[in-house]
Amino acid sequence: MLPAGREQWWRCFFEQSEDAQLICSSNGLIVEANRRAAQILGFAADPMRRHGSVFDFFTPSVRHKIEDWLRRRHSRSEVLPAISLVTGGYLSYLVDVHVTPLDGASWLIALRDASRRWRMESHVQRLMTAVNSTPDVVYLTDTESRIIFANAALHTVTGYSVEDVLGRPSAFLRSDADRHRVTEYLEAVKRGTDWTGELLNVCADGREYPVEAT
Repeated sequence: MLPAGREQWWRCFFEQSEDAQLICSSNGLIVEANRRAAQILGFAADPMRRHGSVFDFFTPSVRHKIEDWLRRRHSRSEVLPAISLVTGGYLSYLVDVHVTPLDGASWLIALRDASRRWRMESHVQRLMTAVNSTPDVVYLTDTESRIIFANAALHTVTGYSVEDVLGRPSAFLRSDADRHRVTEYLEAVKRGTDWTGELLNVCADGREYPVEAT
């Protein structure tokens, strides 16, 4: 039991959390559910489910993972990422499931919306696929102009592998004859402005070739 002040504070935190939160026993029976959990798990439409099993909201494979974890009575938290909830007999919300032991007989299960993160990760993956598919050389540098990412076209055009260039200042790709232009575009970038112009680049075998760089 918590002192009255801490009990009130905890109750406020539990109820007002934007995460769906459930307290369940070691056999999965729901003891308490906050407003967000009641909303996404449909307790308003079916109040009896508020006192059912938390396992009813997961697919069999996820249920077995959580059951095993509760049975072992771990003292640490566990996170199951990107899990689909089952509500109304259908897969619904995509959530990260955080299981935290409260004491030897009860557990806090937090369901955190993972759909936005999943969409962002999918967007980044599509963007990376597009960048790697273009015949143009694309690379990223840190603030010291050291290369931290390069697409597949860099190897095709220059003969350097990605491993050859990572961590090296990007100026090594330029001809010595263009040192003044390298200084010019680095200064422009440090001022926060774009720079576009023609440069003379050098392949891994020493051949020089002209490019339009942005």
